[in-house]
Amino acid sequence: MAENQNDSQDRELEPTERRIQRAREQGQLPQSRDITTFALLLGFIIFLITAGPMLMRQLVIMMQSGLQFSKPISLIDRISEWASGAFLIVLFICAVVLLVIWIISIFAPLFLVNFKAYFALQFNLERLDVFAGFARMFSVMVLLEVVKNIFKTILILGISFAYLYGLFAFIRSIVDLDFDLALENTTVFIFNGFILLMIPLLAIAIGDAVLQWFNFRKQIKMSPEEMKQELKETEGSPEL
Repeated sequence: MAENQNDSQDRELEPTERRIQRAREQGQLPQSRDITTFALLLGFIIFLITAGPMLMRQLVIMMQSGLQFSKPISLIDRISEWASGAFLIVLFICAVVLLVIWIISIFAPLFLVNFKAYFALQFNLERLDVFAGFARMFSVMVLLEVVKNIFKTILILGISFAYLYGLFAFIRSIVDLDFDLALENTTVFIFNGFILLMIPLLAIAIGDAVLQWFNFRKQIKMSPEEMKQELKETEGSPEL
């Protein structure tokens, strides 16, 4: 334990490009969960702006067609007619949304490394060290994560309560409106709620990105001995 502390204290030199490359190849990358969360919500808002009105219309058409029983046809024909219309469009839109979310969830964690993917599928026995695991549990980074998550939870809960308070007033305001106008106002209200949520999440994502990048640079700093060894490997030993 003392050797690890002394080793970390000796690492004060900035890492070389080869050191950074080697760390990435070993799977040591700066990653921010808050950036991924923000990217997913941003993708959903873009979907809400572009395809949200069409999805709402198709859902209304699907519900209306499912509640109409004017024709005396069989149940199988009725289900086939219902499923072949707006239901397929809704299913297609949902499939596109899931595909976009899947793509964003893959590339968003690579934002801090310029979207350069490095894969290190190897079994590392050091990860099974019990003492190192306890040390990570009570490290400064873990405490910062706990404080950040508490702050984020309080912030989101406050925004949610404010949004719900406005929701009751909004419901009372659309009771006497035309159906299409009420549907349009509902879409705008949902969009405004997401915007209200995105502003603090953007600030949290930026702060977490800076924190994760600082932690990554701190972990890959080099000691004078490591710097000499790397210079020998790259430029050759001066004794030869």
